[in-house]
Amino acid sequence: MSGTRRFINLSCALALLTTAAPGMAAETNEALNRVQAALDSLDEDRRAIFILFELEGEPCSAIAEAFDIPIGTVYSRLHKARKQFKDAHARVASRGALMRRLQNEPR
Repeated sequence: MSGTRRFINLSCALALLTTAAPGMAAETNEALNRVQAALDSLDEDRRAIFILFELEGEPCSAIAEAFDIPIGTVYSRLHKARKQFKDAHARVASRGALMRRLQNEPR
């Protein structure tokens, strides 16, 4: 399976999760909100390339052609977007964990 990537449709995955385990709907929604917040934190150019490559499955060559930029620029922006996404997602997740702990503490 070298060089092959698997992609899922996020709305289909959400539908499967919520119908298979309705009790997990709130948790799934929180996870999707964390992903959306991390995506929203990306610079516009990086976000577009990240979404096209990671979520839509577009090859870097097609992205380069669509944006009329060198393929090296696509690779660079994708690398930076992945790091920025990872850091932003970690911040959002830790903030959410802190809020849950504070809500569960006795007053």
